Amino acid sequence: MIRNLFKNLPFGIIILLIIVFIYYIYEIFFGMYSFTEIKKLESKKETLFIDNNIQIEKNKNLESELESLTYDEDALEGYARQELGLIKEGEIIIEIEND
Repeated sequence: MIRNLFKNLPFGIIILLIIVFIYYIYEIFFGMYSFTEIKKLESKKETLFIDNNIQIEKNKNLESELESLTYDEDALEGYARQELGLIKEGEIIIEIEND
């Protein structure tokens, strides 16, 4: 039956069809969009998704800290004292060194 199907086709077209078929099979297993590449891309997507969620959380924390420093004077003063080492006028800093 298959022999009868290809009996009317020239030999060159049959060879061309076989080559195209082999090319597509190769692309499916080893090409740019092969099964292994798709698995790698899915794994990379998951990693990027997790990293993105971590960055979103960091951004939320920074936004809340910025809002706190913008509208809360006590928080701003605490930040200036702790992070920048500033003191009020007339205050004395006592540093204790541990040996």
